[in-house]
Amino acid sequence: MTVLTLKNISKSYGALEVLSDVSFTVTDATILGLVGANGAGKTTLLRIITGEQHCDHGSVNMPSSVRMSYLEQETNESTTDSVWELMLSVFHDAFALEEKMRSLEHDMHEASQDSDMWDKISHEYEQTTAAFEQADGYGYKSAIRGVLTGLGLYEDVYDQNVTTLSGGQRSRLYLAKMLLEKPDLLLLDEPTNHLDTTALSWLETYLKAWKGAIVIVSHDRWFLDQLCNQITQIERGTSTSYKGNYTAFIEQRQINRELQMKAYDKNQIDIKRHKQMIERYKSWGRQGAHKSFIKATAKQRELDKMERIDKVTNKSNMKLNLSSSYRGGNDVLSAENLSMSFDDVNLFNCLHLNLFRGDKAALIGANGIGKTTLLRILANRLTPVRGTVTLGSKVTLSYYDQLQQSLNPQLTIIEQMREEYPAMDDNDIRNCLGRFLFYGDDIDKKISTLSGGEKGRLSLLIMMLSASNLLLLDEPTNHLDMDSREILEDALMSFEGTVLFVSHDRYFINKLASRVLEMSSDTVTQHPGNWDDYLQFLEKQKIAKLQSESDSELTKTAQYKQRQEQKKTDAQQRAHSKFVKQLEADIVSLEQKLESIEHTLSHPDNLDDAQIAQLSADHEDIQNQIDTLMHKWESAHE
Repeated sequence: MTVLTLKNISKSYGALEVLSDVSFTVTDATILGLVGANGAGKTTLLRIITGEQHCDHGSVNMPSSVRMSYLEQETNESTTDSVWELMLSVFHDAFALEEKMRSLEHDMHEASQDSDMWDKISHEYEQTTAAFEQADGYGYKSAIRGVLTGLGLYEDVYDQNVTTLSGGQRSRLYLAKMLLEKPDLLLLDEPTNHLDTTALSWLETYLKAWKGAIVIVSHDRWFLDQLCNQITQIERGTSTSYKGNYTAFIEQRQINRELQMKAYDKNQIDIKRHKQMIERYKSWGRQGAHKSFIKATAKQRELDKMERIDKVTNKSNMKLNLSSSYRGGNDVLSAENLSMSFDDVNLFNCLHLNLFRGDKAALIGANGIGKTTLLRILANRLTPVRGTVTLGSKVTLSYYDQLQQSLNPQLTIIEQMREEYPAMDDNDIRNCLGRFLFYGDDIDKKISTLSGGEKGRLSLLIMMLSASNLLLLDEPTNHLDMDSREILEDALMSFEGTVLFVSHDRYFINKLASRVLEMSSDTVTQHPGNWDDYLQFLEKQKIAKLQSESDSELTKTAQYKQRQEQKKTDAQQRAHSKFVKQLEADIVSLEQKLESIEHTLSHPDNLDDAQIAQLSADHEDIQNQIDTLMHKWESAHE
């Protein structure tokens, strides 16, 4: 079923045209990745779909029955609810159904003497119970805890007011709420921004089983690769859709670009040939051949009607070429017995690390474990509590700081470049800045006014010009669009020196890493290969653990525990059986009493008003007791 159709969407802000011709279709089986350069209009498009913004031209069509939820990058919703109360609000339908069930149970009791009415109410009760189960009425608490835990929100925040949470926590909370709402169409704008590796893995697994359509805007290429079956690229205001995941999109886009480049070259040849023929016919016409003027006019009309194919560029205009001045020896860096703490908070102890020439090593580990701190120690930006760092022969080092703290916010871009490379003249500096997309007056911007992406590009340029043979990179892909990330990857893959990098970009790790170094508080464990290889290691480790647990069950101790558990189970079953039999006996006894009262009430002439009133009250009390026991009996058989 089609849940969303966009047709010829265009949107401008004044003279700036953001979207000019965007069209695509989403079915209930589609997980669509919406990709494009920063500023391409992806978030604007999501807001047009939700109705928060209106397009200038085109149409958004969605069946009225489709339920939609939208996760923005920054959540600004205001609420006085606690975390748990906000999650409970998802299940308000279940609460209403539960109240209806209680009311129907009362009505069934009142209609016990009217079989037709009882059957009617009973049928409605069955339907309501089924709807209650469908609304997860019996398991909503477990569902809430499961989703919150999966996204890294634990019981210590359940009672907190939502407004007291950090921005990242609020984003995860509202994502959890939307997952529990189970809309038909889920719109996610950068959903992985505030998730660690564990939460990312959980979310990927959860969304793979999603029953419905999803549109995702994300720079996380691994995330798109794992989930998407369609990629739609927004480029120069228009859209192009590709079947498959992100990797399939990259491959097909490259093929398409090569075909477009060939079509452009052929188009230019045809245009040039037409122009030459027009000039030739005009020349002959000046020599007295009147027919040549006619042919020139005809050819000019053909040229005017000819389609002009735009020239395509391969990836971004940013140019990055990393080279090193010295090859250096095989031993590039050695760290021994490194320990670090801040204000009596111990980060890590006795870490050992070795880097060798040509290594492309990814440093991974839990958030807060100290990866950035370790890089800063290796780059001689911090002094460890204990331990030593030794660089190999002819090793020159460059450090890319994710916070760009090495940049002086009081300087302009060109002043920072002059300070870094005083031997370069301004003309060379301007040329280099142009290769990194800093043009004209851009170079006179103060660094304090730059965006994260602009600071990142400037830091990459400074690193590139250093000609170092050892690069320490802390989250180098942050703030870069996808094309720029690919350019950086290509440059680092061809770099002959050594690279140690920290990154949450799993696609980047998978493409670049030759080793994965897993950091804990007291060791750095080496895993040969890239991210795929690391995941295979984890899977083998998981299987081995399960096998070990299975084998251990065969030991005598396990067998003894198994016998004890069986005895306990048997005792519970006997107690349960005894409980059920007692319930049945009590129900039979009460029903006999009920029949006796009903028999007495059937001869009211022998009774005064007080006796009738007492018997009626007894009848209602016994009936309530029977209902309670019947409910327990039904629960005992579930």
